[in-house]
Amino acid sequence: EDEWWEVDLGQAWHVRGVEIWGPVRAQGLLQYPQTVSAGRIAPFSVLISNAEGQVDATHVVSHTSDYYSLGGLLGHGSRVRILRRRAAGTPPLALLEVQVWAEDDW
Repeated sequence: EDEWWEVDLGQAWHVRGVEIWGPVRAQGLLQYPQTVSAGRIAPFSVLISNAEGQVDATHVVSHTSDYYSLGGLLGHGSRVRILRRRAAGTPPLALLEVQVWAEDDW
């Protein structure tokens, strides 16, 4: 089963960075932290696509951490999606914060 989180940037941009904070950091900040698993979110993919869903770039993240930072020119598009294939027995995808860094001219 695929799980995903997506942001629409409103127009096409050159995406140059994505930072993701996972659920372990969320545990201490939520009113009911026991509802968030302490598991990691990797492996997952970061997809950059246009409004029609055509993917310009895919970046696969497989290392285990609670913070992920992708940098450089990652792709060009108006949507950034975090996609994870949920394995049996794993908790649902939970993210504390996602930051996308983009500019119109690279």
